[in-house]
Amino acid sequence: MKLVKVVAPLLGAALLAWAAPAVACKLAPPLRQEEGENDAAFEVRRKLAEAEEHKTPEQRELEFQGLLWEQSEMVFVGQVVRVKIDGKVYPRPEMPQRKGAKKPRIPPPVPMIEPVPFLAYGKGHEAYIRSVRMLKGNDSFKPSWHNVGGVTNCGGTNDGSLGSVYPGEKVLVFASWGSRSNGNDIVTRYLDLHGLQMDEIVEPRLKAAMEGNATIVKVQ
Repeated sequence: MKLVKVVAPLLGAALLAWAAPAVACKLAPPLRQEEGENDAAFEVRRKLAEAEEHKTPEQRELEFQGLLWEQSEMVFVGQVVRVKIDGKVYPRPEMPQRKGAKKPRIPPPVPMIEPVPFLAYGKGHEAYIRSVRMLKGNDSFKPSWHNVGGVTNCGGTNDGSLGSVYPGEKVLVFASWGSRSNGNDIVTRYLDLHGLQMDEIVEPRLKAAMEGNATIVKVQ
């Protein structure tokens, strides 16, 4: 049974992506004067909405990254260790050597490592992510597999650049806890992730944190 997201922890409605294909995208209703709202108050709301529409992409990105920093429970530099595409892991994990095993006199040939296929963001895949350096929050992130990339009926998923990061590359990760319900009063917790590649960072607080000039915020 497919789980339906009931809580969107990361930026609330700003990043909400409907997971169930039967649910259509929710569009903002047209701006109307509310019952009991005077003309002056409506005019203020109308001008604010108009100013929002005329913001440049750079302004929107700057504000968006600021919200990511403020509302995320954890912010850390992460590294994608490996990816899993159609059930196949890249690069191939190294086989651990048994304790006490004798080394062969003739070294075995070095195995050929199969290159990672092109990461088609719209298709989606799994990424094994580990934390390299915590910038905000308690260091409670455990290395684990996460579904990244893919699309919904509202467009791309809300995990940012995580679906475009290849094994070995680092990414700035924003994480918050949320919960899902399967409709039978069974609620499970999950970690909602959003990623920014290093060359996408423009918000001053994020840059300062990356440079080690920001105070780490401990989220209880």
